[in-house]
Amino acid sequence: MSSPAVSHILPFIVRSVSRRAVTRSSTGLKGEARRVMCSVATWESRWRPVLAEARGPTNRFAQRSHWSAFYERHTDKPFEWFVSSEVALSALEPCLKSLDAAGRDNAGLTTAKRILHVGCGTSTLGPLLAERGHHVTNIDFEESCLEMSRALHPDSWSAHSGTCEWLVHDAARLPAEWTGRFDVVLDKGGLCAVLFGGGQAAATVVRELHRCSNRLTCFITDDPPEQREEFLRAALGSDIRVSCSTIDLEEDNAPNSFPTHERLYFLYQIRK
Repeated sequence: MSSPAVSHILPFIVRSVSRRAVTRSSTGLKGEARRVMCSVATWESRWRPVLAEARGPTNRFAQRSHWSAFYERHTDKPFEWFVSSEVALSALEPCLKSLDAAGRDNAGLTTAKRILHVGCGTSTLGPLLAERGHHVTNIDFEESCLEMSRALHPDSWSAHSGTCEWLVHDAARLPAEWTGRFDVVLDKGGLCAVLFGGGQAAATVVRELHRCSNRLTCFITDDPPEQREEFLRAALGSDIRVSCSTIDLEEDNAPNSFPTHERLYFLYQIRK
């Protein structure tokens, strides 16, 4: 792994500690980076045929120009990856309620959460969460889709005391001050695109998302447990608290969602 890639997954070291302590800490952190590199390499070796078939000759999913052109073809309405936002919300609401089952308002909803929605594209999921009173930060590394989202989603959440914003950020390099800022960090399909560029790049993203969460990190994907759960443990360590559930697609009739009749989709939760 190159030194720039390592730097993305190493925590900051406080400068004021002694030189000897810094040396010991640096050695330990580099050892963790090597563990991640080796664990992810092992995972890639097991799934190389699948990754190679999906990746193709170039990793176009890592190129902003690819996504700019994609969303230019979908300007008339929000585009949903994998499952509709309504179905995703139904799957997520029990997770949100479980964070503080006692803290509900008169409508039976959970208390407001700070939610980071990663790789949001033009999805309606962020606004739907805001309408339920949550404070949602939607991020994507492609700016044009964020401009479309602001236009597509009018302020329908202010009456519910929620907030919703759209910011340009690369999930592999999130602000240092976001460490532990969000109650929930949510990804719906974004990590799948990153995985096409290789396991090491995806591990960097997973670790960044986990860093920004203080309670729960969620991934919605079509990757089966034997593939995705193994990867999450390779990226974060075998002792993480990860669970998987199948998403109920019975009510998913969204016209621009992925075809669901022959697919299974999963919700992965990592709790701190």
